[in-house]
Amino acid sequence: MGNSEAPILPGIVEGFNAMTALATEQRLRNLDELSDTETPDYQKASRPFANNAGFSIAESAQCFVLVDRELALEMGLTILGSIGDVFIHADGHKNSISTPSIGNYLSLGKALANARPNQNSCHAARAPLA
Repeated sequence: MGNSEAPILPGIVEGFNAMTALATEQRLRNLDELSDTETPDYQKASRPFANNAGFSIAESAQCFVLVDRELALEMGLTILGSIGDVFIHADGHKNSISTPSIGNYLSLGKALANARPNQNSCHAARAPLA
């Protein structure tokens, strides 16, 4: 199972710029109280949960390999997590996903009630796990 994100496109970058959401060279200079001739430290541009100049846009890719527990143990794989159950109730009556509806809330509610999280995490670049 995998995913990739490629938001570095002119329309997306311009949209974030219009919202003043991206860290720019001038905003970094202002934040670090630098003159117009000084160069900001770009390695410190990403500052989640701190006084910052906006976010740093990036591209990424993720991949998860899902295998049966017994196979993982047999192959000596490091088990990082498990899927306890799967809930699909897209329209509240049948399993087909035809349109967003109350079924989405049923599936999410059942999944959250069944979850047993074992670590604190947060979606923020460079943020350490708590």
